[in-house]
Amino acid sequence: MLPLLGIAASVLIGFRFSQAYARWWEARTLWGQLRNASRAWTTALLALAVEPLQPLLERQVLLVWSLVAELRPSVPCPLALTLPLEQLRQSFPGEGGSQALLDAQARAVAVAYGDGQLEPTGRGVLSERLRDIGNAIGGLERIRAQPFPAAMALFSRLVVWLFAWLMFLRLEAAPTTPTIGNAVAFALMAGY
Repeated sequence: MLPLLGIAASVLIGFRFSQAYARWWEARTLWGQLRNASRAWTTALLALAVEPLQPLLERQVLLVWSLVAELRPSVPCPLALTLPLEQLRQSFPGEGGSQALLDAQARAVAVAYGDGQLEPTGRGVLSERLRDIGNAIGGLERIRAQPFPAAMALFSRLVVWLFAWLMFLRLEAAPTTPTIGNAVAFALMAGY
């Protein structure tokens, strides 16, 4: 039974690893798209000479860092950025999350268009950049919120734990050097 469970465990571990890597790679790609869309947003603002420029740029910085905090709440903000980000948050009251900040960017484009600072083409360019940013954010949130299917996770864990336990019992029962066999068996079981 141990060799059969070993094959099943290796297949399940390999599948979970490949799925985890695919999710990581997709998130990395989406983060790159967000970075590129943010750069394109800045470039478009500069090219279109939208005024006032500084709040739009600062809101974009705050949007990205707010998204980081939403996606990875357990990772603290770098100490050097804590005070500047807090000052930015105070500059934009009522815009607490990444979606609120993205909506505020869209409203700012609408105001600039209404004030005659933007022609329809410029408004379209900035709207495309905001759409690209929104798509990247949506993809990142989907990856964060979508766990592995519960049945698959439970089944694979049960098979791996059963395999590790049987391997532990088999190595523990080895007549040669039981102390070393127990230590190796326990290390292998804990590793699995």
